[in-house]
Amino acid sequence: MKVIIDTNFILSCLKKKVQIFEEIDNLNLDAVVPEQVVNELKKLKENKKKSYADRELCNLALQLIKHKKIKKIKLSKVYVDSGILDYVKKNKYVCIATLDRELKRRLVGVRFVIIRKRKLEIE
Repeated sequence: MKVIIDTNFILSCLKKKVQIFEEIDNLNLDAVVPEQVVNELKKLKENKKKSYADRELCNLALQLIKHKKIKKIKLSKVYVDSGILDYVKKNKYVCIATLDRELKRRLVGVRFVIIRKRKLEIE
């Protein structure tokens, strides 16, 4: 089963020192990252208004995605949340890794990956 990972989830895992991609492998899930998320990470990395630590976190996330050869998908919508909603309608067997409460509320009947005690779990 695929798990779509959003920007905030990746950054939160890195902040909490969760080995995100190893944990996803332990759950027997295939990680995919939308191209929009990669683009958002690149923009945040270059944003001088963000703290140095936040920019370095974005840089680390991009390096991990590249190093681990995480598959990228192109969502049909410009905005990540709308694209994820559309993707889920077309692909039934998918998990979502997000911390966005509004997105979770809108995704009925979908399984989520959550962070619990520096580990990932399927909810």
